Amino acid sequence: MTRFATPTLLLAVLLLSGCYQTAVMMDNEPSQRVERVRVDKFLGGLLPRTQPVLANDNDPIEPSEPLLAEDLCDGREVHKVETFHSFWNSVLASVTFSIYTPVTVRVTCATR
Repeated sequence: MTRFATPTLLLAVLLLSGCYQTAVMMDNEPSQRVERVRVDKFLGGLLPRTQPVLANDNDPIEPSEPLLAEDLCDGREVHKVETFHSFWNSVLASVTFSIYTPVTVRVTCATR
């Protein structure tokens, strides 16, 4: 019986891990500039990030500071902010039983 338990568990982890996306759009024109950062969270997002996030020109945003979309756009307005768990983010969260939960943040800057 244990011979089938491990493959079945791995298959369940891969099939039951979900991808989701949340987007907030503003009423302005988008530019071609899109910044993408990965934010590391722990215990399903209950514990804050412990490592700095690297922004545009590799300026670190320290864990004690909030991750502001305006900082990623160098002071310009923000057109859209998306947060999502990619397939691999979900696999990592499932394999670690949500101890480590990476989230991807994608910010589209506005033209002005």
